[in-house]
Amino acid sequence: MTRTVTVVLADGDGTPLGSLPPFDVAMPYWIEMSDVVGEVARRHGLTVDVLRLIEHERPSPPGGAVTYLAQVREPVVDPSAPAPGTSAHRAPLPELAPPTAAQLAAAATTHPLRAPYAEPGGPAASLAWAREALGAPRLDAVQQRTWNVAAHWRLTDRGQVTWLKQVPPYQETELAVLRWFGEHAPHLGPRTLATGEHGRQLLGFVDGVHHYDGGLAELQTVAAAQHGLHLISAEAADDLLALGVPDHRGARMVDWIRGHLEQHVGDHPAGELLERLPGTFDEIDACGLPAALSHGDNNPGNALLDGERVVFLDWGEGFLGHPAFDVLGLISGAPEADRAAVLEAWAARWRRDVPGCDPERAVALVRQVAQLQAAAVYAWLLANIEPSEHVYHWADVPDRLDRAAAVAGVG
Repeated sequence: MTRTVTVVLADGDGTPLGSLPPFDVAMPYWIEMSDVVGEVARRHGLTVDVLRLIEHERPSPPGGAVTYLAQVREPVVDPSAPAPGTSAHRAPLPELAPPTAAQLAAAATTHPLRAPYAEPGGPAASLAWAREALGAPRLDAVQQRTWNVAAHWRLTDRGQVTWLKQVPPYQETELAVLRWFGEHAPHLGPRTLATGEHGRQLLGFVDGVHHYDGGLAELQTVAAAQHGLHLISAEAADDLLALGVPDHRGARMVDWIRGHLEQHVGDHPAGELLERLPGTFDEIDACGLPAALSHGDNNPGNALLDGERVVFLDWGEGFLGHPAFDVLGLISGAPEADRAAVLEAWAARWRRDVPGCDPERAVALVRQVAQLQAAAVYAWLLANIEPSEHVYHWADVPDRLDRAAAVAGVG
């Protein structure tokens, strides 16, 4: 599966000038930008930053024909720049197809929930901030991803790699978590070099591997490291709450799930599970495991393994809550035998470190509500992003409600 990409170039105000000829890229995922900007540079000699998706052929990702709005990046001053008073040389723009009425209309839209990096001039402002924060006016920056959850650039200065990440306001829990990591668990989180307004952060490079389809050994390594994180964070609950990490313990998680899902459930069988939630969480709490810093989207791809340590990334959906949500997220795509082995080791660690707790019963109970919690996360995303970005998530809430009903055997 591939993507067929059309890039519409915009002026400084975001008004489309026209589109480059379509081209195919290997990565089908709509959020991936490194191959898009790389192909524009290769074909046309232009350095661009993509602002946002404005057209798509398919009803949801991945693959198919997609159209992005992008801006040509201002050149970075270098030693060969002309003397003051002369004009810097620029390669002429290639011939562009006139923008269509649909492209003009999509580019002209505004919305209060649009991320700052998706606005005209947003990437340029973030890169300028990064250059100043690093004291590196000539750094090379390549956009890696952009969508409604975050934008990423890989920055290189004299061989030193840094990551610029920017999150929208609703994801700024990540900044609070990174501050806590820096003080209490620096070995488990990325090294934060700087943070700024509008959700900007500069992170040290970690030479690790994302194990999206990790085998049993990788899953056990991640689970063991996360157990250590849970123990440390359980002792720091007050500090995490003071930093702004959401409190999703017990009854508060019940209220959060219900608040986000009531408008989505209707007559879906999962509505029965919403009614049961208070009693279910009372039983979960009675199992005796402490609340800890939970990731919120704990799939293997959000952990980097570099051979010596595990680094946990992407904390915008983090919360203070039950640790069983994390282990269930970690093993959700694993074969049954691997899931059983990870859960056995996970339970043994909790029995060792919290005598008298009942981890097996806790994880069985959390399993009944984990898909509801995931559905609520997607409903929360939809409530915080502009409608044109809903295409990334519109199917996720009903899908998770269906899974929740299937796990609980209702409907």
